[in-house]
Amino acid sequence: MISNSTRGIIVVRADACHVVGSGHVMRCLALAQAWRFFKHGQVIFFGNITDKGIKARIQREGFTLIKASRPYPNPADADAMGKLLAAQDTKLEHWCVVDGYHFKKDYIRLLRRQGWKVLRFDDYHHLEQYEADIILNQNLDAEKINYKSAPWTLLLLGGHFAQLRQEFLAYSPNYDQPQTAHRILLTFGGSDPSGLTSRAMNAIAALDCRDLEIKVVIGQTNKETDLITKSASQMPFPCEICQAVDDMAPLFSWADLALGTAGSTCWEMAYFGIPMILIIAAENQKLVAAGLARRGAAINLGSGQKLRSGVLTKTTQNLIFDQDKRRSMAETARSLIDGRGALRVVERLAKDKLLLRPVTERDCRLIFQWANEEKVRDSSFTSKTITWPEHRRWFSEISRQPYHMFFIGVNASNNNIGQLRFDVHGHEAEVSISLAPQFRGFGYGRQLLNLGIDKAWRRTGIHLIRARIKADNKNSLRLFSQAGFRAGSQKIKVKGVAAIEMTLKRTNNNG
Repeated sequence: MISNSTRGIIVVRADACHVVGSGHVMRCLALAQAWRFFKHGQVIFFGNITDKGIKARIQREGFTLIKASRPYPNPADADAMGKLLAAQDTKLEHWCVVDGYHFKKDYIRLLRRQGWKVLRFDDYHHLEQYEADIILNQNLDAEKINYKSAPWTLLLLGGHFAQLRQEFLAYSPNYDQPQTAHRILLTFGGSDPSGLTSRAMNAIAALDCRDLEIKVVIGQTNKETDLITKSASQMPFPCEICQAVDDMAPLFSWADLALGTAGSTCWEMAYFGIPMILIIAAENQKLVAAGLARRGAAINLGSGQKLRSGVLTKTTQNLIFDQDKRRSMAETARSLIDGRGALRVVERLAKDKLLLRPVTERDCRLIFQWANEEKVRDSSFTSKTITWPEHRRWFSEISRQPYHMFFIGVNASNNNIGQLRFDVHGHEAEVSISLAPQFRGFGYGRQLLNLGIDKAWRRTGIHLIRARIKADNKNSLRLFSQAGFRAGSQKIKVKGVAAIEMTLKRTNNNG
């Protein structure tokens, strides 16, 4: 059985109000989802969160939400965090995830003195000294930053750790850019204090194009809602206002191109392969816009304060008719983000992290038992029971293959969790996975799969991994989808059984 010591708690300390954008809370939500997926315990959001849509989203996710009645920099904020920790079983893993530019190192230091282990989100590098157990910066080129922190601070830097919520991972990005882009998405943050949404709408209204569809995303804390709604009614194209959107994935899947600020939404749009025109609304967005533009994944128009409406109109119009440029931007953007960043962070937070060990001759009997377990046979393309002589011959044959990668996952208690196998042929590999019955339902499958994938990228020259799954095996389809695999459009059969082939391509960030 799995010990309760694998459980734990994370408290997210972040704000979302009219002066603090919603992006801080939303990227923490991705980390919270990943934490829960691994069954490591409770998630509490603590902060000055006034956006009704975000509050409702947190509660629908099943997370606890506690209002910071006297938020930081009021000293009562840190006192409340101390009481929150005191109310927990401190024998369990307990992390405080802090996200916000206004939190200074003294606040973090106080949390750590109270007993919290602290993960700090940062994408600005605005402090002279950082106090944290882990610093997480998901921006491109973050690896080049020289953080001044304690020698024991763990740095998780770069797009490898970009936080994407689970709803995005269920979608397959569409690379088919139309000859002319017709569907334009505007997304300038939940509150948009700079008023860029209405300015962008004016620029779009001046386009010399036909058959456009516009969708505009705004949050409930946007103070220009009435003006934006009025502008939408006067647009020469159909224009839909999307307010307090719970799930951005359908909008990203819909869009041919997007106009927005260079915030954390960029990583979500990059995952979907959306050509982006970016406007900088805050100092911390400069590096994001510059990094994406330098790689050819976005067009950076610089500061919104200095941007002329005519420049935005002309840039948008040119991109609408430039299919080759949009296709190149989409492919480049998608190569930067593989969707597994939240998983990588949780693996470093989790006390009960799995390790992979090579399968040896001693494991032959164990693998045989797992292979004949009822659910394993049901999910296989041949359901009949495997005999011991058959298994021995198969095991002996694959053991002699030099490029066959075969692992067993072992947890911190030295329990054998399950097996993972890569059958390598040239530059491709086919993967199979199964868990011991007593360890199903605890999130080990995804952890085991992702550990193996990372090892396969590093050890071999493969550039693609395939998985062939029975069409009715919903659990396996979900597992591979959450690990970044994409289902092919063609229906296939394996040994006469309807199947779905899913693939994962090597990207710039996965090895």
